[in-house]
Amino acid sequence: MDEATKEVAKATQEVAKAAQDGIRATERLGAFAAGLVQEPAETIIGILTDRLKFTRWRRQVRLLEQAEKILRSRNLQGRLLPVSPKLALPILENATLEEDDALQDLWVRLLVAATDPAVQPRVRIAFVDVIKQLESIDARVLNYCYERAQSKLEDHRKRYKAEYKKDTTLTESDFGVATIEIGDRFSATLPVLKIAIDNLMRQRCIASYLEEDEVDGEDGPQTFTRDRQYDEISVTPFGCSFVEACMWK
Repeated sequence: MDEATKEVAKATQEVAKAAQDGIRATERLGAFAAGLVQEPAETIIGILTDRLKFTRWRRQVRLLEQAEKILRSRNLQGRLLPVSPKLALPILENATLEEDDALQDLWVRLLVAATDPAVQPRVRIAFVDVIKQLESIDARVLNYCYERAQSKLEDHRKRYKAEYKKDTTLTESDFGVATIEIGDRFSATLPVLKIAIDNLMRQRCIASYLEEDEVDGEDGPQTFTRDRQYDEISVTPFGCSFVEACMWK
């Protein structure tokens, strides 16, 4: 038996083992649920299997419809770049399991971005892990912070160009957004907002906004950096890239 044949045989055995493990797990779940609802285990297993298949199919249909809609709107048919299985497979797997439409849309946009010649260079495999760990409120906060920073940047560009006759070197990451403003936008309590901010900080999508203050000292005016912590936050370069890949309209 040559090496290639051995590898195929080994892979086949592993698939068979995984299938058997899945069957046993379903049987155990069915037996457990049957004890709770006092129905035969076979009935419970059938219901669970059919429900899971239907749910997965429904999410697959929505994924396809959303992807096709975006491809048409961006006129990408016939111009798609190939996507590495390392990126495409996790996106497809997670997208068909996601029941929140807003979060599934992030997977759809990431998939399309990975095929778009204009965006693909900015797409990173790390974006998969980011979406997996987002709640809806987290995604809304991040998107809002980016849009507000973008608006501030545009205003700054106009003033800067009018005064200096050249483009600014600042980016969205250089502009902070007040936490109280975010709370008013989403009617979220401070504890809920702090948890969302913490999660986004943990994934390096946002950071505490650092602001330079000038004070008078013995030797004249001095500048120091003040960490605004939860008072004001800014989107990191990584976070900006994520938004541009997964949250564009």
